[in-house]
Amino acid sequence: MTKGVPVGSTEEMAPMSKEKTDDKSNAAPRRPVPEDGIGQRIKEAREARDWTQSVVSVRTKLIDPNEEGISRTVLVGYESGKTKPGAREIRLLAEVLRVTPNWLLYGAEKPFHATLPSMEYLQGDDEFEKALRLSLALFLLKPHERELIGSLMLSLAGRELGDIRLSGLMMLARTLSKEWSEKIKAEMQASTIEEAIRESAESGATNWGTGLKFDEGEIVGGEIIYPGPLDPAPPEDK
Repeated sequence: MTKGVPVGSTEEMAPMSKEKTDDKSNAAPRRPVPEDGIGQRIKEAREARDWTQSVVSVRTKLIDPNEEGISRTVLVGYESGKTKPGAREIRLLAEVLRVTPNWLLYGAEKPFHATLPSMEYLQGDDEFEKALRLSLALFLLKPHERELIGSLMLSLAGRELGDIRLSGLMMLARTLSKEWSEKIKAEMQASTIEEAIRESAESGATNWGTGLKFDEGEIVGGEIIYPGPLDPAPPEDK
């Protein structure tokens, strides 16, 4: 028996709010992103080797240290576009299909070279500064995004350095983070390191790596590739 409305009552239930529907209809159209095509690329790489989904599934289990692999049902979901693989699955698929994670994710080995102004951040002679830029960007990603990219980075670093040297490198990072985080918080007058980094990101915008045009600190033109939640639309170029 349904609670809240007496039996025999003629009271009508209030109509459901249309607020969510209206919000959805007014939302900006979704832009296509490179990972939308990951399922098709998995299928292309599989068919290029003339393998069935069952064959790929068995091979992922053979190379997986935990012998879990990827089931055929999950592969069907990837190729149909209903689901997308995570970091572990991308690693296994890349090894089995003999393709790179870059190609699976973006459809190109160097996906940003000609398209994203932000690739300027990977230019320059100071390799340590470039690594620091990437670390700060990684810090502000969503947890599942950090896990995806971080697991790929650590997998590559582990192969390059070995377990012992990688462990020593992580201890150095722990030592530096304690010292630097206190300095950054003091400089930005923030209570947490995340607050300090976000405040710095919001207050220090330039045309470096953005494709925007500035005049005396104001955006006067250009194109925002990935608009943030608070970013104003740039004026049209004259």
